[in-house]
Amino acid sequence: MNTIAIASFLLAIISVGVAIYQGFERKRLDLFVKNQAWHNYSLILRAWGIQQSSFNKYKDIYGKDVDLELLEQLSKTDTFLHALHLESIRQIQLSESNFDIQLVNLWQYIGRISESQAKAFKETATFNPPGIIGSIKIHLHRYLQEKISHYQTELTKPKEERKI
Repeated sequence: MNTIAIASFLLAIISVGVAIYQGFERKRLDLFVKNQAWHNYSLILRAWGIQQSSFNKYKDIYGKDVDLELLEQLSKTDTFLHALHLESIRQIQLSESNFDIQLVNLWQYIGRISESQAKAFKETATFNPPGIIGSIKIHLHRYLQEKISHYQTELTKPKEERKI
C-alpha cells in the first residue's frame, strides 16, 4: 500500500471518531440549553410573583392612597416581567425539537406547567419560531392594553373608590 492510502484511511477513522464525539457533545449542549430555558422560566415566574405580592402588600398597607409614581414603576416592572415571561417561553420553544399543543397538553397533564401558564404556551405553539417575535408582540400588546385599560378605569375613580 502506498503512504497516501494509509494516511487517507487513518484520517477517515479519526474523522468518524470526531463525528461520534461531536454527536455526544451536541446532545449534551441541547440538554443544557433546554434545562437553562426552563430554569430561566422558573426564575422569571418567581420574580413576577414577588412583584405582584409586593404590589398587593403595598395596597394593603396604604389602601386607597396609592402613589401614582410608584404605581407607574410597578406597572413598568410588571410589563417587563411579562415580556421576559414570553421570551422564556420562546426560548423553551426553540430548545424543544417538537414544540406543539400536544406537548404543552402533556406538560400540563404531568404538572410541569399550570393551566394558567398553558395558555401562553399554547398561543406560542401556534407560531413557528421565525414568527415568534410577532407572537411576543401580540401577547405583550394584549397584556399592555388590559393593564392600561384597568389603570385608566381605576384612576378616573375617586381615591376612596379605587381598587389599586
